[in-house]
Formats: sequence, C-alpha cells, structure tokens
Amino acid sequence: MSNLTQKPYLIDGVIGNSRLLVTLNNYGELLSLFWPNIDYPQHNRKSLTGLTIKGKTHWFTAPDWQSKQHYEQDTNILITELTNQKLGIRVFARDFAVPKKDLLVRQYAIHSEEELNAKLTYFSSLTLEDSTLYNTAYFSKEDALIHYRRNLYVAIGSDHTISAYTCGPESKKEVDEDELQGTNISLSTDSAFNISFALKKGETKEISIYLAFGKNEEEALSVLTTARNNFDHLNETRQYWQEHLSKAVPLKANKKISALYKRSLLTIKLMTDEEHGSIIAAPEFDPHFQKCGGYAYCWGRDAAYITLALDKSGYTAMATDFYAWTARTQHKDGSWLHRHYMDGSLAPSWGLQIDETGSILWGIQQHYLITKDISFLKEIWPTISSGAEFLISFLDENFLPKPSIDLWEEREGKHTYSAAAVFGGLTAAAAIAKELGYRTETEYWFSVSRKVKEGIVSKLWSQEIGRFLRGIDLSISKKEYTLRKELNDEVSIVQETKGYQKQIARYDRITDISLLGLSFPFGVLDPDDPKMIATARAIEELLTTPTIGGIKRYEDDQYIGGNPWILCTLWLSIYKAKQGGTEKALELFHWASEHSTALGLLPEQIDRNTGEPAWVIPLTWSHAMYILAALELKDHLEKN
Repeated sequence: MSNLTQKPYLIDGVIGNSRLLVTLNNYGELLSLFWPNIDYPQHNRKSLTGLTIKGKTHWFTAPDWQSKQHYEQDTNILITELTNQKLGIRVFARDFAVPKKDLLVRQYAIHSEEELNAKLTYFSSLTLEDSTLYNTAYFSKEDALIHYRRNLYVAIGSDHTISAYTCGPESKKEVDEDELQGTNISLSTDSAFNISFALKKGETKEISIYLAFGKNEEEALSVLTTARNNFDHLNETRQYWQEHLSKAVPLKANKKISALYKRSLLTIKLMTDEEHGSIIAAPEFDPHFQKCGGYAYCWGRDAAYITLALDKSGYTAMATDFYAWTARTQHKDGSWLHRHYMDGSLAPSWGLQIDETGSILWGIQQHYLITKDISFLKEIWPTISSGAEFLISFLDENFLPKPSIDLWEEREGKHTYSAAAVFGGLTAAAAIAKELGYRTETEYWFSVSRKVKEGIVSKLWSQEIGRFLRGIDLSISKKEYTLRKELNDEVSIVQETKGYQKQIARYDRITDISLLGLSFPFGVLDPDDPKMIATARAIEELLTTPTIGGIKRYEDDQYIGGNPWILCTLWLSIYKAKQGGTEKALELFHWASEHSTALGLLPEQIDRNTGEPAWVIPLTWSHAMYILAALELKDHLEKN
C-alpha cells in the first residue's frame, strides 16, 4: 500500500495477543514485532519468507506474486493468499499470535500444480530493542535459530526439521546464492534457514514456522517446544477471539457494517495491554519521529473515548482495568501528564494538555453510569478528588483553563475544547462526590463547573463570526505577530520567566471539529442549543473536503497534507444523530465505513485527492468513534 520504505509508514494488517503486537504488509511480510509490551520494544528490521526452487529464492514479496488478504471471520487471524502463475504455485499463509502465550505462528500451505522440489526459506534480521548493537544469532541443538540481546530471546523454529541454516551478516547473500554456510554463531542481527520438501502434482504441503519469545534461552525454547507439541493453536486462537466477540452488545446491521463493528472491537483489544490495562493510539510506525511525534503511547484523552466505546459495547472489565491504570499514573499534583508508555512510565512530551485530566475524570463517571459499581467509585475516589482540585487550580480569573497545549498538540492557548473537557471533568467529579455522599465537594465542584460554563459562553462565543472561537490567548510566532499587528488584529506581548517574551493573539477564529466537544462528549451545551447548531453548521460548511468528502480537523490543517479524518467525520455524525439530523449522520457514518481498508481497519486520515488511506493504520480512536457512532445510530442501521 505504501511506497515509503525504512519501516513503511502504512501497514496492511495487525495481529497480536495483548503482549505481542505484529504488523504486516499485504504480502504477509512482517514489518514490526513488539514484545513483551505492545508499545516497546520493537525487534524486527526485516523478515522474509520465500520458496527456493532450482537455486533461486522467490521471496513472497516479489512482484511475480499476486496477493489477496483477509482476516478469518471474527478473529485476528490474518490470511494471505499468494499466487505465482509463472511457477504454478499457490501459498495460503496464516499468521496469528497465540493467546496467553509468547508465540507467533506462521503457517504456510504450499500447493503446486506440477511436481515440485523446493525449500521453504526464512530470513530474519532482528534488531532486538530496535537496535543494531549487541545482537547475537546462533543455531541451537534444539533445531532452532536463536536471536538474543541482553534479556530478550527469540527462538525461531518449525514443526519440520531444518535442512540448512546460517547466521551472520552474509545470511541474505547466502540465501540468494542458495548456499547456506552453516555458521553456528555470529555477532549479528541476521540468520536464515530452509526446509526441504517435495510435492507431487496437485499436492499441498503444510509447514509452520514459530517465533517464540522469552527472557532467556530456556524460556524461549520452552515456548517453542510447547508449540511443536501442540497442533491445536489455530483452534485455540479462533475460540479466544470468537469468545471475545460473544461479550459484545450485538449490532444487527448489514454485512459490511456488522463486520466493521466487530473488527473495531477486535482491533481495540489488540491495542490494549492486558497486563497494565493501558491502550495505545496505534502500533508504532515512526519510532524516530521522522514525520510525527509517534503513536505507540497511551493518551488519557484518546482513551476516554475508547473506554466509552468499550463500556457501551459490553467490555466494562477492560474499561475498569484502564481506570485502575490511571490511578497509578496520576501525577502528584493531581493532573495527568501528556502521554505514557504501557507500563505507566512517562513518555516523550511537549507540554501539559489540560483536556487529558478533564477527559479522564469525565470517563470515570461515564464508566460508573454504565457499571453502577459503587466499590469502583470508592476505590478511585482519591484519584477523582485530586484530579478535580487540580482542574480548579488551573483556572484563570474568568474560570477558563490557563494556557496549555491543544488536543491536536500543535498550539498553546486557552482552547475551547480544553475548557469543555475541564467542565466535563468537574461536572463528573461533582456527580461522583454526590453519589458517595461528599456534600462539600459536590456543591463546590458543581458551582465551579457552572462558572466554567459561564466563562465558555461569555468569553469563547464570538458574535462577530457567529460561532464559537477555537480559543483565545493563542501563542504565535514573531512572524505571525507582525502580520496580525499590520492587520490591526488584537495582539500583545507578555513577559515570561527569565526575561523571555511570548507573542499572543487574543482570538483564535479557526473553525475546528473539536468545538463539537462542547456538546459531545462533555455536555456544556445541548446539541440543539442555537450556538451549538451555528458552530456545527460552520464545521460542516468549512471542513467538508470538496473532492472526496469527509471532515478534516480544522480549516488550515497541513498535517500530512490536510486530509479528512475518520474520527472527525464520525464525530460530526454522532453530533448530528444527537441533534436529530439522522440523514446527515448516516451519510457521514457510511462515508467512514466506505473508507475502511480492505481488511476493515480504520486509518487516521484519508488522502484528500485519492480517497486512499493516508496515515496511521489502524488508529484506535477511529475504531472507538466507529463503535460509538454505530451504537448511536443502532436503531436506524438495524432497519436497513
């Protein structure tokens, strides 16, 4: 799908088991391999499979192979069908991570129309912990190639006897020359082996390759031995995913929508770290921040939407685990910082986003409204109390949150969405306090939340443009300051610490999809409030992409070219549904459905010219919004 090399930014498929996360392209080539956490570390530089016939290796990624790909129904088992018409060979490949085991299974069924003598060849370049340094590859007497670096071991073996092997930097060259040298050990990232087999005309040969993980050689080989002795991993994995889906709130829509709903539930599970309860935004694809700031982290904001989707679709236990994680990751001042690794440690950051704290408190209350688990509230009360007090401490004289980074992580200011999230968080905390009988906190937090609402309506509504501002007191560059001043826009310079200065624009008039947050999810205003309707009308008029449809984030968006986003389109769909505009809500929902990938994954963005996925596959927030929109429109979808 992507022309980008060096760890392609766009992937096709993703599989995993909440400890192991694997991404693949449409030829079934491994792109990334995360273990023992789904965010870090990543271990794969290059992994290739092919058939060696008469001295030539035909890698499955070569142009003479045609590929089709799909998930086995209701599972995260990825099927890749490869056909080489010139060779008269078809390969049916299954890739899946076995639940509760540190094991990746790669099954190949090779069918030949003619008599065939061949070798299944496997090449691995494993940069353990995403590093080319200090790696070792060696051949074990247990008939496996083992890669290790410090306390990370990967044992690669098969259910068939290895015919030939090699280790070292020349491994790929030796494969290409069909002469594996049998090098037993090397200070290298690379190794290869092959398995010889013969087929009569029309026969099929099945061979499995296992990647087994452990913290030492014994653990990795134990996982490999178990794999070789258990031939029912496929059914075990099928049953696991089917049982997972059996817990879902049913959606009896048409075949495509029902499949996308299920795929969204399956995908969110893949993006959830079962050990810690945290949720990544997407599988990492840009670890060196070449195009962005990375995605394999947990944001409280994204997760509030994701857990709402989990709660509403029947997976309340997963949401409970997440909020237990938030209690462990809350900063000592009561806030939640920008983003975290799955284990709760602080991830790279560019500043405080106050909407994170508000979103988490709001999400906790939403979780309670569905579960009615009072013991959960009692246990998490100190977290709620501390978070609410932090929100109050962060308010200015107009009861708007002080400057912080916006939800798109691009600008600093007093943002309308951030203010809505603070209102949502304080209202939620007050409602929880009331539920638990804390009268003082109930009255105080409700009173402050009302003042936040008053501040939003009085300071962030613009009569001039007839809609809400995106924000006020926006930090701008010196160049923009000069331009705005020449246009007689209201600008100023404020003094910072150590004598530094900051340029400020009083008004941020850009129309942004996040303004819908005033209604959904945070409920500052009802969907049919005239100010909300006017703002939504501007969003629809100014943010609809002319060529292909869909809704972009904001007017002058330049990120990856400024494309429509799946989640933005679904955000407007949800708002329209709540406001009574069912026809438009369905139109937007169907647009999102039609722009899923061939595998039913939802990207972040759709190319504004071609209509193809443009960035990040899959985005967990996109899948969460799909679930929320589908359930919001459930009655209408089930009629058609």
